Amino acid sequence: RARQQIAAAVYRFWEFDKKVAHEFPDMDRQWYATLGNHDLSEGEELMSYLVWGLRQFDVPITYVGQRYILNIADEGIHNVLLQHGYGNSTYYASPPKLIYEMLKAVVALTNRGYYEDKRIRRVWHGHTHNRLMGMEYAEGLYFDVTGGTHRNDRANIGLNDRPTGWISYISPPGTSEIITPIEVTPSANALRQDMDDPNLEEKN
Repeated sequence: RARQQIAAAVYRFWEFDKKVAHEFPDMDRQWYATLGNHDLSEGEELMSYLVWGLRQFDVPITYVGQRYILNIADEGIHNVLLQHGYGNSTYYASPPKLIYEMLKAVVALTNRGYYEDKRIRRVWHGHTHNRLMGMEYAEGLYFDVTGGTHRNDRANIGLNDRPTGWISYISPPGTSEIITPIEVTPSANALRQDMDDPNLEEKN
């Protein structure tokens, strides 16, 4: 079943990549795939298989493991630390355990040269299906959480009030700064269609 899921995911993401390429023909596309805490089957890691499959269809995607530092500046450096995320919380988009351990990781990275202009400016993660931007858990360090692209019905966390959607970051030409992140969210009607779909669980 895991291999079937990978094959289906390759096809669906290939379709999505084609749509992005069509809508934004002048944009350079590069996808980064992190290892999520559910991306295992009987102990076998699956994400690298997904990435391999997508690259057979010329999707520009790179597997980066559990964490990755990405420079999103047009010029200069604006480093963000990204990973899938883990943990759970009833009230917070970023679980307390994740916040604590990511703060430790950012401090440890300063010993590896990520300070001053190279410092980590933002932490990105998903996992909680709970979109939230700009939580400053330490001075000058912001946490952003993507809500994902769909609802799900696991443990009732997808069919309640957790906001879905993506976050867009734009670095103006010639700068190392970014403008205020932009929420990319589905319409209320699209969300209702998802929640009313009797095949939602199977599609997920």
